[in-house]
Amino acid sequence: VDALTKEIDAPTIAIRRLAARKLSQTKEGLAQLEQLRKTRQDNFKLHAEVYSAIQNADKGSAVGIPIPEFDDLDEDSLVEPFFFQSHLDDFSQPLIDIRQTRSGAYLREVRGVNPADWTEKGKSLRRLLALLAARNQWPNDDRFVMIGLGDTSSDIRFAAVQWVGEEKLASQRGRVESILADTNVSPKLLMACLATLSLLDGVPPSEFEKTPPVMQLMKIVADGQRPAALRATALQMVPASTAELSTKLLLEFAKSDDAGLKTQAVRTLQQSGRAEGIPLLLEIAADENAETSLRLDAIAGLCATPHDQPLPANIEQFLLDAIHNRLRFRAASEQAQCRLEAIRALRGRGTPGSKTGEALRAVRETASGNRELVEALDLAIDGKSSSPSDSQLSTLNSQPTPDSGRRVFYHHQGPLCFKCHTVNGRGGNVGPDLSVIARTMNREKLLGSILEPSKEISPQFLTWTITTDDGKTHTGIMVTENGGGDVELGDTQGNVTKIPRKSIEERAPSNVSVMPQGLHQRMTSRELSDLLDYLETLK
Repeated sequence: VDALTKEIDAPTIAIRRLAARKLSQTKEGLAQLEQLRKTRQDNFKLHAEVYSAIQNADKGSAVGIPIPEFDDLDEDSLVEPFFFQSHLDDFSQPLIDIRQTRSGAYLREVRGVNPADWTEKGKSLRRLLALLAARNQWPNDDRFVMIGLGDTSSDIRFAAVQWVGEEKLASQRGRVESILADTNVSPKLLMACLATLSLLDGVPPSEFEKTPPVMQLMKIVADGQRPAALRATALQMVPASTAELSTKLLLEFAKSDDAGLKTQAVRTLQQSGRAEGIPLLLEIAADENAETSLRLDAIAGLCATPHDQPLPANIEQFLLDAIHNRLRFRAASEQAQCRLEAIRALRGRGTPGSKTGEALRAVRETASGNRELVEALDLAIDGKSSSPSDSQLSTLNSQPTPDSGRRVFYHHQGPLCFKCHTVNGRGGNVGPDLSVIARTMNREKLLGSILEPSKEISPQFLTWTITTDDGKTHTGIMVTENGGGDVELGDTQGNVTKIPRKSIEERAPSNVSVMPQGLHQRMTSRELSDLLDYLETLK
């Protein structure tokens, strides 16, 4: 109490405020503040801080970093470098004042002894700025890093992990490794931890970047000593078609008692279309005790058979049973969802006279009162959806269903987004990586890019037409162009063609996007809405 009372006269407001708030947390301190309020009314600055601390004492206000309050502080205002630097400067000054204080008590309080106090203080955006401001001032001092690594925000932990790696703060290695045991580690944070540990091991950044991330992730996936949740997160980031990812291991995971690992294994089998996984997917899809989301993923995995090949008889019969509502479910809503998923799985197989085609048409005759069901059936039978009307577009902001949108993104009978786009390591490399697309595009812009893909094209994703010396013409996005080496061109199906540079006779840019026109016609209006819901979660 005595030490804090002395700091009430500190020349900087940050120190005065922190001392007063700290005193207000104990009975002895409150008594001292009351005494100061009565005897030091001549000092306006001191009196203001004392009075404020007494008034807030009953609110349980936690003492932590004296973070400035900004009414206009939001993510949009931080996009501009000028505003970001301005906010960073505002956050830096109180930290500098604290470091220059005569007493080390405040420095220890603010910088690591009780990080929980700071974690609960203010919004994560303000805490992130405070952490960056601290790094800006003292890049080699790891006490702020300790607070960041223990924060509840994944973005703040990411910034702290990045700080550890780039500044090579070996003392924090154990804390970075402990994050890998966290059941809530995000894909982005996981990769940051792997990169940081590599830097601490002395591996040059260029060497780490040369090693495909999948190899780093597969070590975790295959390590039975790692927590199941961590293995599930790593598996989520491994491309479904990875050769090192054996079907045997996926089947083992799909039978796991761990829900997270089981879910990621089923999704990987669904996305990869591995024939060996079909029997297990069918078993899960038919299991009335399985979670609905898992059953839906399993049903989506039953349709990877190319259209020019017939579906196995047992798969076709199961899907027909689903569209006729012959399967058992725990609730009627679950039955409706699985029915729509089964209809989507049968797209392209509605040939008149065929068993599937006749079944779809029979259901269509009795579905006139259900618009969502009618849309799904028409798309399955005719292979094309009508353009969404204004009234349909107005419904695209209904109850968010991002999990359904994820299935649309990766579905073999949908718009095939995954063929060209990557999300957290999964998908194609022809189009833009969409892992954080919601940071730069809102729902309206996302919808516009689907309805009119050629309206706005970023320079790096410009479409090129290349003519080679054998008379062939290739059209697509320039995936790679390595000096005097080959050129790799990605087409609308996500296929990449390697073209020897010496064989190129002519190449010209195009103002037509490689992203297919009429993409929305491969979806029902509900699926389009679900897809937007999913894309909006990618931040």
